[in-house]
Amino acid sequence: MLKRIFLILLALIPVSILSLLLIGGGMGRMPERSVFNSSETNYIAHRGLYNYFAENSFEGYENCRLMGFKSIETDIRVSKDNHLIVFHDDSTQRLLGVNSTVEELTLAELERIHLLFNGQATKNTVMSLNTFLKSFQNDFVIYLDNKVNKKWVADSLLSQIKKSKAQGSVIVASSNLLFLSYIKYKNPDIFTALEGFNAGKEWIYSLVPKKFKPDYYSSFVSKIDDKHLEFLRENQLLNHKIVYGVDRENLNYTLQSGIGNMILDFDSSFVEILPQHDSLHQDKK
Repeated sequence: MLKRIFLILLALIPVSILSLLLIGGGMGRMPERSVFNSSETNYIAHRGLYNYFAENSFEGYENCRLMGFKSIETDIRVSKDNHLIVFHDDSTQRLLGVNSTVEELTLAELERIHLLFNGQATKNTVMSLNTFLKSFQNDFVIYLDNKVNKKWVADSLLSQIKKSKAQGSVIVASSNLLFLSYIKYKNPDIFTALEGFNAGKEWIYSLVPKKFKPDYYSSFVSKIDDKHLEFLRENQLLNHKIVYGVDRENLNYTLQSGIGNMILDFDSSFVEILPQHDSLHQDKK
């Protein structure tokens, strides 16, 4: 009996693979498209100037706009009552000073607690994704770093992006390829980014069916090497690579590598790269 079940499952494997290939449009490259201007370096503000303002705060992102950033990065988590929120940590201790987790608090409870900056309360509170998109979708390309890879989260993301008419300015990022493939299957026009695409992970690219291929491939800048860069060049993916963990120490290396999309840990040593670099309004209270 067990042998029969095993043989049936074994026979289903090629059928499943064939079905996936048919749905995914076969193997190969998708027509190139980009949300960024490939003729210039695209600096993406990591969590909204978190060295100067509370992480993922309205004030931080507003100052990104004033300073001339064209792109921002934020993080998506889920509240107790299943609202998508803009927040990085699973725990609320570091950013809210509350000994709990995000998933143990409702959106209303989270909105009543002020975000901390250097341990001090600010005027900012946690934003829902809906509020965030309404506030900033027309000002930036938005890199959404998704932290919860569940189907209903994907459906909620799809719904909010559609409702906000933000699909041309949003990149949905995740380390979960199935999550991103589902996003692509439901709405091929949404840009996606596969996180954790480090040196040594290049083989993943060839295994993904054409229609499910992410638009971007992300990793820490410290996780790339010369072979990885060569792979990107050979496959015309250099303009589709996004690196994070970029600071003053590795900025020159990143620029020299030819990578033009970088999530920047911004501080005052970077001000000369931005058009309105004298516009930082550091009113954190």
